[in-house]
Order: sequence, then structure tokens, then C-alpha cells
Amino acid sequence: GRSKKEKEEEEEEVVKVAKNDDGTYRVGCEVEARWQGSSEYHPGKIVSVNMKAGTYHVAYDDGDVDKKVPASHVRDEDEDEDEEDEELELKERQEMKGEMQGRMKESGFGQLFRSKGTMWLASNNSYAVTWSQSGLYLNLKAEKPWCAEMPEEEWGAYDE
Repeated sequence: GRSKKEKEEEEEEVVKVAKNDDGTYRVGCEVEARWQGSSEYHPGKIVSVNMKAGTYHVAYDDGDVDKKVPASHVRDEDEDEDEEDEELELKERQEMKGEMQGRMKESGFGQLFRSKGTMWLASNNSYAVTWSQSGLYLNLKAEKPWCAEMPEEEWGAYDE
């Protein structure tokens, strides 16, 4: 037979993200779980599974234990990076949108939703620039040269 030490080592062997066929975690899986429903995930290990209640008994790496962690609050260890990146990107986009909306209101545009036209741009004064704006989206496009910038015989060359 095996020695007591070999048996203990075997029992402590961790199964890295080995799930059952139904997607549930097995005892011994290293996971991340939300401690008592908090929004942050913490590393731990599945100690037991309550299939009827759909919960896990998780022993966290810092020594804490939570006996009734809902399955929706448990994830693979490597899931956090992608989800956190996506959450951060979404949060940044939402903040940027809010900031742009605030600037738009402050700029005098107020509730203006659409505008378009032709303008002279001091930094590129040879060409007419058209703009098309809808909500927070703005498109600028250099068009034909201003008539004052070309010989009179070429004025009709850009007519549509």
C-alpha cells in the first residue's frame, strides 16, 4: 500500500479547472469566487458541492471559507483577465460618452442632434471642408478647392 503521506498528497492534489460534463466544478478545482456576494473575485478551491442548491463550499487562498457560494459567483481562474478587460473597456467607453455629452451641452450645441454644411478651415484654407454631425459623431472631409485658390477657367471642373 501507500503511505499516509502519499495519500494526503494525493488528496491535496488540485484539479486545474476540471469541470464535470454538465459544466459544474469538481471538488479540488482551483477557481475564483465572489466572497459573500461581493463584486470582486478571489482565488480559492472547491471543498464541496451542493448540487441540489447549486452552491459551492469554497476555501479561499487567504484562509476565509464560504459554504454557500452560488454557481454564478464562481469562475475559472483564467476568466478574470478577459472579463476585467472587457468591463474596463466598457466603463471607459461609458465615461467617455458621458464626458462628450457634457462637453457638447457646454459648447452651445445643447440638444442639437444633426448638422451638416461646408466650412473654411484656417489650418487648411485651400480646400472647402464639409462636415456631417449626428449626436456625438462628427465627420470632416476635404472637398474641392475654393474658387479663389484656382484659375477662373478651372472653376467648372469640380461642378457635379
